[in-house]
Amino acid sequence: MKHLLLVLPALFVSLSSSAQIKQFKNALEENSVNACDKFINKYPSSEFTEEVAFKRASLINTSEAYEDFVKKYPKGNFTVRALDLWSFSEFKKAEEINSIDCYEKFLKAFPQSEFVRQIKKYIEIIDFNVAKKENTRTAFQSFLDKYPDGFCKGDAEKSIEQFGFDLIKNSLSQEELEGYLARNASGFFRTEIEQRITEIKMWNEVEKDCGPYAYTEYIRLYPNGIYIDLARSKFETAMWNDLEINGTTYKYEEYIKKYPTGIHAVEANERLENLMWVDAKTEDWYSTYGKFINRFPNSIHTKEATDRIAYLKSQIAVVVIKYPQEVEQTLSPYSNVGSPFWSWNTVFKETGGKIGFKVKGIKGYIIDPKGTKWVYEDGSFLLRGTVEVPAGGSGSDATWSSSTDHVRCHGNEVIIWSGEDAGGHAIEITETVHLKHTFCLGPKK
Repeated sequence: MKHLLLVLPALFVSLSSSAQIKQFKNALEENSVNACDKFINKYPSSEFTEEVAFKRASLINTSEAYEDFVKKYPKGNFTVRALDLWSFSEFKKAEEINSIDCYEKFLKAFPQSEFVRQIKKYIEIIDFNVAKKENTRTAFQSFLDKYPDGFCKGDAEKSIEQFGFDLIKNSLSQEELEGYLARNASGFFRTEIEQRITEIKMWNEVEKDCGPYAYTEYIRLYPNGIYIDLARSKFETAMWNDLEINGTTYKYEEYIKKYPTGIHAVEANERLENLMWVDAKTEDWYSTYGKFINRFPNSIHTKEATDRIAYLKSQIAVVVIKYPQEVEQTLSPYSNVGSPFWSWNTVFKETGGKIGFKVKGIKGYIIDPKGTKWVYEDGSFLLRGTVEVPAGGSGSDATWSSSTDHVRCHGNEVIIWSGEDAGGHAIEITETVHLKHTFCLGPKK
């Protein structure tokens, strides 16, 4: 009976401990504040109470909950974690409010927090924004005195230098700008000042040159430059001065295209009209007269041009072509061209005496004795020059051919000439020349 009495208290303790562990596990697994409160109220002195209390604070997840936990368990197993979570919660609050007072309260409450560096940065940024709002050299210097190695040091130094830069950035004095660079050897605006000096130097050279191409180059390099308006104005003057000396149809057209309402536009059009009429009369071609009429429909020469076009179209050039039917090979006169070598002239004549013509060798090839057509390696045809023949006159074109491998010996070179006469009538002539080689031993193998 005595032994039984001793066993009963031990059994009771064991049962009580088992029930406590079960409720502890339930409190953690249920993830509810209510379950945690039940355990804490029933087992205020349990070895598991602190962990359940931390669980409860985590579920509530507020600064107040973590603060209460830390005050109740200042040296507990979960105190450090609670402090971290508490400081994080306060950090987010301070971020949201974003005031120096809130940040300083945080630093006082959590001097060892991982967020201290970030909080100090926020305080500095607020102070820098105050300096920016005031926007004086004194305000930025005071900021630097307070934060000599701060996060915003570079921005503050740049803001101070900005005051000096603003005073000189529009200067046209190379000496002043170079003086600024000497005083700010590693300044923030060095590149801008150097670029401005380079532009001023170029402009000085342009002014010395005074030629239209010098002004064109400046305008190309500095479309939004310091002197852009002046450059455009002077370019027109320089362009006109050049025309006074070297005026051509093309140059007058360029001037009028660029300055249709320029100070010399009327005179330029008059000169262009005269030049184009001289060109039309000289070439005496239907299309040249047509171009003149299109450009100057109300010219005093328009009727004459119209009449001349009608006349040219009413006539047909009489085209005669002469070339050797066969050419005997010779030794090549050129060091870079092998033998056998054939050369000949093709002569064109206009025998009608009314209008001239132009032709060009547009398609040439060689047919070897086996019937194979030869052109250039890239597949393009052999070409001949343009021959211009005046009315009753003549013109010629010289050419040559070679075949070091003898494959094309005794072959035929064919050239198709194409063009038109002064009245626009199409011309097409085929020239065929036999490439003779008397003592040819046949293709080389």
